[in-house]
Amino acid sequence: PVVLHRDGTLRVEMRFDDRLEAAVDPSWPPRRIDLGIYVPESLASSIRTADGSIELEGLMANAELETVAGDIDFEGRGGLVALSQSGNVRAQFRRSGWAQPVSIESRTGNIRVELLEGAKASLTFETRAAITTDFSVEIERARGSVLKRGRAEIGGGGQSMSLVTNRGAIRLIAVIVPEE
Repeated sequence: PVVLHRDGTLRVEMRFDDRLEAAVDPSWPPRRIDLGIYVPESLASSIRTADGSIELEGLMANAELETVAGDIDFEGRGGLVALSQSGNVRAQFRRSGWAQPVSIESRTGNIRVELLEGAKASLTFETRAAITTDFSVEIERARGSVLKRGRAEIGGGGQSMSLVTNRGAIRLIAVIVPEE
């Protein structure tokens, strides 16, 4: 169902009907449903899914993206709060500043953040896996611990960004593309 709430939020919900599961031939391969939604680029968006991937492209406003079992792929000019329980997160910020602090978390997946060359951001991050970066960062690791915590002041610092993954790698990439 699609529901427009009084506060102007739009809710789109999709679910597999449990009654259909009994009618489906077990020899059929798993199916998926792709849902494409076009919204004004200045509309803040919140997307949640239990078992699927999320792709968001071209948004100028803030985005909240959450999936239990799936990847998140974000390209935008707004702020981002992203959580994937067991998937990878890729975020490319298409401008050098954003309105809200950025928070990206994946329990078991990798995190890849692409910032425009010349971006300004104050980053904190932690992982038990590899860290690859095009930027100067400080990394701390307690003796005998695999947990690494780091921070970076990119371009002299700016809006805060937090990257956390328990078992995935973190990549911070400088991208050379013109701002939109």
